Amino acid sequence: MTNTFLKYAFFVIALIGSYVFVVLQISGSIDVYAHKREVTAEAAIHKKANEAEFCSSSRFHIDDSSPFSLHCEPIKPASCPTKNNDSFNGFKFIGALIVFRHGARGPLSPLRNLNQINCNQMQSQAFKQYTTFLKDFITAGHFEKFEGPFLSYPALPLSSKCSLNDLTSLGVSQLISVGKLAGQRISQSSNISEISLKAFSTRYRRTVQSLWAFLYGFIGENNMSSMQVNVQQNQAVTYCEPYCKCDLASQLESRHDLMLTKLLGPAEKSTLKRMAHILYGTEGAKNVGTRHVKDGILTHICHNITLPCSVSDKCINNADIATAQSFLTKESRATLSSKTFKQMALLKAYGIIQRIMQFGVNSLGAHKKSESPMFFVYSGHDMTLEPLLSTLSVYGGVPPSFATNLLVEYYVDGNFEVFLKFVFNAEEVTENVAYCDDLPCSLYRFKSNYENGLKHVFGTSNFLNICNKHFEKIP
Repeated sequence: MTNTFLKYAFFVIALIGSYVFVVLQISGSIDVYAHKREVTAEAAIHKKANEAEFCSSSRFHIDDSSPFSLHCEPIKPASCPTKNNDSFNGFKFIGALIVFRHGARGPLSPLRNLNQINCNQMQSQAFKQYTTFLKDFITAGHFEKFEGPFLSYPALPLSSKCSLNDLTSLGVSQLISVGKLAGQRISQSSNISEISLKAFSTRYRRTVQSLWAFLYGFIGENNMSSMQVNVQQNQAVTYCEPYCKCDLASQLESRHDLMLTKLLGPAEKSTLKRMAHILYGTEGAKNVGTRHVKDGILTHICHNITLPCSVSDKCINNADIATAQSFLTKESRATLSSKTFKQMALLKAYGIIQRIMQFGVNSLGAHKKSESPMFFVYSGHDMTLEPLLSTLSVYGGVPPSFATNLLVEYYVDGNFEVFLKFVFNAEEVTENVAYCDDLPCSLYRFKSNYENGLKHVFGTSNFLNICNKHFEKIP
């Protein structure tokens, strides 16, 4: 048994031990799921890469899992999508949209010895099949059917190692799985090859490559070469247009960030600073905050890479992991209970909520003209989903992990009234969604309740009037 093997085994045991300690402190119970990481590199790579291929569900609640492990795998082998429930019997499916975070990626900032880290060693069978298919697809000229501004982007991760900000092979597998799950649900109500597809992505390679992987899983190989997909670039990561500028949202965000900063105690500050130095080196750690420390740890944990040691052989140990996890849990709980955060999220999600409601109106119009059901895809970031999930009350305080997704399905009854169904990471959550006061969830009632909610919080439902307020004058 090698020293590396012993070091990694010790780290795994320490990580699981600290995870159980944190969960016990939060929930008083050990009846939660915990990831079992294989000790050998080959077994770990095979296990982790293929877990992304199972149909599953996952909810984000800080009582359910460790903040670190939760970020790596939102797709777990738990349960498959179920058929439409009885409350929708006799209803007609008229469209759907999905919003997802990109898959697992490389770090945001240069890690120590980044060129020696391999983030693309975890290659599932789905990833290998996708890679082979995509090369043939591009060679045959079919890729040009995906109209839009991203045809010059590489369709797959560029580096065999670990590129800054870029999608990894695990991230590709995650989005293929999300696409398959969505396709399984939609195919129960409509022929995938006949729907009208439109896709949106932010300008980053990781969101564009996540979009291609999702479409591959959703459409399937047989339909990829025949379906026409209109792809558009979106400038704002929250898909807020034309409601992006809001002074009050900026004030609330600054206030919330300050609150989170004050949560750090002296011991936590010292530990995180030392971890930053080990992860990023002396120069790199100077401008690295808590978010980047977490990001550096996730780059290693999500891709089964042994955590680093500094040149003086100081290593990130189990006590460091416990401290970081404890702080992240504290941060999540504070965010979940923060009135300021909830107000900020309402404003940041305003634009995409308008899109969700308008999509229902447009889908009904298309249905009345006997046109095919529409399906819109939004490839985004944690910042895309976090305010949206908070606004809908399906947010547990933990920032959305890689490949987190929200699917909204639209149905119409015999009186041409539109109803919504919300599916969060393959789990139906409509009954938990704010503004759905009854099942099935009426779009009309959803819109009315949403506007009343804005009035209750801000005194008005007019977005411009809200944004001109000062946070001290919020009722």
